[in-house]
This record gives sequence, C-alpha cells and structure tokens, in this order.
Amino acid sequence: MVQSCNGLSLFRFNAVYAHNFHCVRNLVTNQLKLVPVPKLNAENYGYVANCCLAFEPLVSPHFKVICVQVVICPSRRRLVSKFLKFSSETGQWVDTSVSVVGTGLEFARGEYCNGAVYLIRVNRLSCYRFDIDAAKLTQIALPPQARGSHFRHFGESCGHLYLAGVRDNTAKILNVYELDLVNMKWKIKHWVHIDRLISSFPQVIVNGGNQMCHSTQSMLGVFRGERDEDSALIANVLGTVVSYNFKRKKVEVLLSELQWKDDIRSISAGPPFVPAYPLIASLHPL
Repeated sequence: MVQSCNGLSLFRFNAVYAHNFHCVRNLVTNQLKLVPVPKLNAENYGYVANCCLAFEPLVSPHFKVICVQVVICPSRRRLVSKFLKFSSETGQWVDTSVSVVGTGLEFARGEYCNGAVYLIRVNRLSCYRFDIDAAKLTQIALPPQARGSHFRHFGESCGHLYLAGVRDNTAKILNVYELDLVNMKWKIKHWVHIDRLISSFPQVIVNGGNQMCHSTQSMLGVFRGERDEDSALIANVLGTVVSYNFKRKKVEVLLSELQWKDDIRSISAGPPFVPAYPLIASLHPL
C-alpha cells in the first residue's frame, strides 16, 4: 500500500519498471478501481515516481490521484518532474503544467492534507505544497534546526501534518515538527528522548559501553488523538509495536512478537518514511 486517505487506500503494483500501475481500494467493501498509467509524448521517455491519493467525501464523492512523473527530454538533456492529476469523475489524467527540474525520486512519499499534497524533497531538504484545485506549487522553508536532520517520519493525522527527525545518528532527541497551515511554517511540537522510549526493553544494546543503542527498527507514525494531549508516537521497537504518549511520556505495548531482522536498525539510521495508517471504516462506493 502506498497511502490511505479518509477510508480509501492507494496500492501500487510493480509490473515493468516503467509501467507500474495503481489502484484505489475500499478495504471495507473490497471494491477497487484501477488507475491507468499516465501517457507520455512520443518523443519522451519517463516513469511514475510518486503518486498520492486525495479524497474528501464531505466535499466530493470522487477521488483524485496526484502523480509526479519523470520525463527525460533528450533534446534538453535533463530530467523534469511533472505534476499530473487523475480524477475518478472523468477517468482521465490532466497535465497541470506544473514541473520541477530534477528526478521525481528526490521526492519522498506525498501526503494529502486539506486540499493539497505535501512532499519532502529529501536530497535538497526542502518541502513543497501542491494545491490541487489551483494547480500551484509552492516551496515551504524548513526550520533552521531541521535542515541538517535525518528525517524518520512525514505524515498527516486528523488534518495536521507532522515531520519528525534526529540531528544525526548519535542523537538522543527526536524532534517532532507540526506545520502551521495558516502561516505555512514548521514549528517544533514535541521532543522525544529516544532512550526513554526504549528503556522498557531489556534487549537494547549498549553502544560503546556508555550509550544506549537506538534500537528502534521502524518509526510508524505520529498520530493525533481527539484531544491534543492524546497525541502519540507509534514505533516498532525490536519487533514490539509501542505507543509513546507525548504528554504523559508513557510507553504502552500495542502489539508484540513481530518478525524483525537480526541487523538492528535505529530510529536515526533506519529506512525513512515507513508509513502506517489508521483503518477508517467507509462504505463509500467506487
């Protein structure tokens, strides 16, 4: 699964590298709708790098998929990332005329939030906002203290957008940022002491005799509760899924005895942006 949005889920199937295709599925009704592969001009070669699902059932019964498509222009000898939009209402892709020079693989997984798709451009440490209706791309500055960070999570929860990262591989503090959707500025929302998060687990490794290894295999997400004080970090610590409440600083085991590899990864060195999504029950037809 690539992404989930308000009861619908977007899946990608890998056939041939240049011809991956997607489908949107309702996991409750088990209905699905295939999303066709965007077409290219005869003179160009390209591939789909990223897709993001946008669905607001209270606004429209139709979903949209935003695609970052990389086009190789032989005449100009450069890569261009184009933004395309698919609507389930028309069943067609539309070229939004928005493009960025560079490969679409630079963009991390997109996240939908309040009428726009947000993407992190990992290699350039920048954030972009694509307004779906206006077909407009704007860049959002990262806070100075985050520009050298190793990002571990980027996602939406209950209409709020979160970004989490550490300074480097030896950091003991995980910073959680929230985007102010009015001023379009990132602000630190929470601090997490990584040692405190994993101290309940005897399997942790002492690194160099004086530092606790950050042995979190995967950070699954930041989830906002009905109240702000119920917000929590969800992580996989050595095969155990735990919830860490930011306000109460309390660790709760949600699921244990998962399969995990012997090569323990850390919250600062693990794979970036490993997503987890809440299951939202929906009877919306496709």
